[in-house]
Amino acid sequence: MTGSAALPLQEYELLAELGSGGMGAVYLAKALGLGGFERLVAIKRMHADLLQYPVLLERFMDEARLTAHVRHANVVSVQRVSEDADGRYLVLDYVEGANLDTLIAQSAALGERIPPPIALRITLDALAGLHAVHEAADPSGAPLSILHRDVSPQNVLIGRDGVARLTDFGIARSALSAQRTQKRQLLGKLLYLSPEYLAHDTVDRRLDVYSMGVTLWVTLAGTEPWPHSAPDLVQRILSEGLPSLSSVGVRVAPQLEELIARACARDPEQRFPSARAMLEALDDIGRQTGWLATHSEVGQLVEQLEGDRLDQLRRYIASTYEGSAPRPVMHSGVRTLPPPASTSSLAGFLEETQPGAELEPLPLVRRAPHLNTVGKLGLVALGLMLLALAFSLGVLVGRG
Repeated sequence: MTGSAALPLQEYELLAELGSGGMGAVYLAKALGLGGFERLVAIKRMHADLLQYPVLLERFMDEARLTAHVRHANVVSVQRVSEDADGRYLVLDYVEGANLDTLIAQSAALGERIPPPIALRITLDALAGLHAVHEAADPSGAPLSILHRDVSPQNVLIGRDGVARLTDFGIARSALSAQRTQKRQLLGKLLYLSPEYLAHDTVDRRLDVYSMGVTLWVTLAGTEPWPHSAPDLVQRILSEGLPSLSSVGVRVAPQLEELIARACARDPEQRFPSARAMLEALDDIGRQTGWLATHSEVGQLVEQLEGDRLDQLRRYIASTYEGSAPRPVMHSGVRTLPPPASTSSLAGFLEETQPGAELEPLPLVRRAPHLNTVGKLGLVALGLMLLALAFSLGVLVGRG
């Protein structure tokens, strides 16, 4: 047999926007293939006005290159990177669920917090995914030395199956990265940045361990340790360190307090050396205390907090099939699906099916509630001068 077989052509129909950030947007789509093949996927695109900047396009491509080498049940995979008339896009696994930030916010709105057993199970999943990221290697076995650099509740997705998955490698760094972060340039969400990173010192995988510790703290507390607008936030992180949960009125097992304190130690030498080490210590605590939920129990919480919204999205997806006939796949690309029935959008569908109801977006990936205007402008500035704002302020707060 000579030559190589051509890849099957495939196209995608956009159904709804799942979320949008400073760099781009994520859409729910149908992947269409030969013989009536269909599958729900997520498509990530850069904003059109940023496509003119090669440095941003390279960072976008870096995300695809990195995640191509990470295959793990607790990491959202990139299935494909392609291009059409509107530019390049990534095709990712679609996770029917919500991000951790959404679950924390929904619980807080009910006057509650994420139960510790649920928080531990979610964190264990995220740590397993993070360890896989850190250990990723290229096909020859050479380590890629990937750092996620944006571990936070916004980037942990929890599915209806109760499994948590790490996502969004938009600002990750590795041996494959085409773009290099300048010495005085910082990327990520300020609250989750480690002291050594803020001080422009050398960083390694313990940077992500620190971020995971802060994420666990926020998950258990249901709030942030300091006001995100605090003018001295950087100084607090550098000099004070993360406060204990007990100091803000949250009671957990002493072993769990100690684990978070170690994960978030200001001196990286005092932290867990790896995500795997933190995972094993957390698993031991969960078993000792009985504070370790099953995936089924995590899934039940997702249903309680987000089930109605996810069901609305399911009904909308079902409505797109009404009266549609199979169509041949002619080319690879993304196209917008004609609106179902008499509606013109997802919002219109919800308005028809739930008259008088207050409509809300149905995001899978929501903006961080603390992503302020400065952070948004910082991301736009990134497009204009490779994070020009980061050079002047020293910190860029954003999603990547």
